[in-house]
Amino acid sequence: MSAIYCFEECWEVNDLPKLCSLWFFFTWYIFFRFAFMDLNEIITIDNDILGGQPVFKGTRVPVESLFDHLEAGVPLDEFLEEFPTVSKEQTIALLAIANKLLTSKNVAELYATIT
Repeated sequence: MSAIYCFEECWEVNDLPKLCSLWFFFTWYIFFRFAFMDLNEIITIDNDILGGQPVFKGTRVPVESLFDHLEAGVPLDEFLEEFPTVSKEQTIALLAIANKLLTSKNVAELYATIT
């Protein structure tokens, strides 16, 4: 039985507890799918592309541009409209990785290595 069929069946019989549990499962699946993407699936560092500046994989869009846009208050959807070659999944995964790095217990040591 597919998940979509199960969802439609629960919807028809108005089985709220089952609908909530399905929604919970799908929400966590999406979160973990993108939160644990391999960094190599998100960015590319190649000396032949923008002199080795990290870019979103499959594009020539620097990763730094996402953070510049967010810092300037530009919503994520607007960034994605401006750079259509970057996927929403890539940006969410990159932000999840940045969150992990900046909230790790060793963030001070990590910061010391880049300053």
